[in-house]
Amino acid sequence: MEKYDSVIIGGGISGLFIAYKLSQSGKKVIVIEKEKNLGGMLRSLKINDFYIEEFYHHIFSENKLAIGLIEELGLKGRLKWDEASTSFFYNNKFYNLTKPTDLLGFGPLNFYEKTQLALFLLSIKLLKNPGKFDNISAEEFIIKRAGNSVYRKFFRPLLSAKYSKNLDKISATWFIERINLRNNRGYKGEILGYLEGGFQQIIDKLREKILSNKGKIILGTEIKKIHCADDKAVYLELKNKKIYAENFISTISGPALEKICNFNEDYRNRLNALENQGTICIILGLNRKISKFYWTNLIDETIPFRALIEHTNFQSYSAYKCHLVYLASYPEKNSAFWNLSEEEHFKNYLESLKKISGITDSDVQWYRIIREENAGLIYTKGSLKKILPVRTPIKNLFIAGMLNSYPDRNLEQSLKLSKRVLNEIK
Repeated sequence: MEKYDSVIIGGGISGLFIAYKLSQSGKKVIVIEKEKNLGGMLRSLKINDFYIEEFYHHIFSENKLAIGLIEELGLKGRLKWDEASTSFFYNNKFYNLTKPTDLLGFGPLNFYEKTQLALFLLSIKLLKNPGKFDNISAEEFIIKRAGNSVYRKFFRPLLSAKYSKNLDKISATWFIERINLRNNRGYKGEILGYLEGGFQQIIDKLREKILSNKGKIILGTEIKKIHCADDKAVYLELKNKKIYAENFISTISGPALEKICNFNEDYRNRLNALENQGTICIILGLNRKISKFYWTNLIDETIPFRALIEHTNFQSYSAYKCHLVYLASYPEKNSAFWNLSEEEHFKNYLESLKKISGITDSDVQWYRIIREENAGLIYTKGSLKKILPVRTPIKNLFIAGMLNSYPDRNLEQSLKLSKRVLNEIK
């Protein structure tokens, strides 16, 4: 019989950080990951001689936990900070919106609308209690405070790009907190951090630390069931063995957790109230750049991708020997578009990219298509009450990760939830 102090389900950043900290304190831990590689939503691809994240990543200067972990793992010298230029693509033109003053030249809005938008963003920054708006929609909140034309021309395309048919249900509180996360811009614009050489280094270092602390990691293995007795998890069942533990920590999605654990009806309802969002992300290695910007929002609902992230406009081209581009979209998981083949997706995205940039087929060195069904939560009205705490009705089963991240899914939020789990276990 295998017995551990803690078993961690999922080898993403939350699971690895928890395993690292527990093993560091002398606990016997095991991490079980169904994929063949660690990392979760922070996982990377190896292309030629470099690693690149499957989904674009960066950190903010306010991300103290992420910065602290990078320093703790001996990677401080690789953390680089730089201005991240931003634009909006509207009516076949890129509009620079890197600095607050760039709003003056933003063609899609007239002078009155620009003034309304600037005042609106300032008022959001000064709000004392965003939580009181959780039961009203972002749409209603924006129209009331910034006007219908600002909503229609500026914010609706952004909400539509991210939440499609759910755009009119999104929580105003989430919207406020999300805007404030990206509204901390100085006169030079937004300063973001990236780990030179890729975030794969964090995953590799955590793996190395866990193993050196005599922890165990199992890859490519699915869990059949978590067996409980008297509201307490006793062991989990794999294909050919049982693993017993004092504590069980799940960092997987709600639907995946529900499949392997019999919760009471109330908790199942709470899990099901959290709707997961899918994403399709295409990574391209190109012979030339598309624009001079790092991040471009596309205000055009006919384009299949709505965010264009040019990684090598933020990081050095020399590390990759190609111009690295992400094309990000959030299509409905039950739509015909979602179920297209990889070849069909690539063709659709590339044709739209050609119209925007004029690139040709010969400019594409390589591409990868990443499709993830549970990329994050859809933060609808009432989300503050829906988000689950790290404790579950099963006394020694805890959750951390995208399942209960708020107001965003990122490295910092994952570490915050992981620390809460660690505190509960202690």
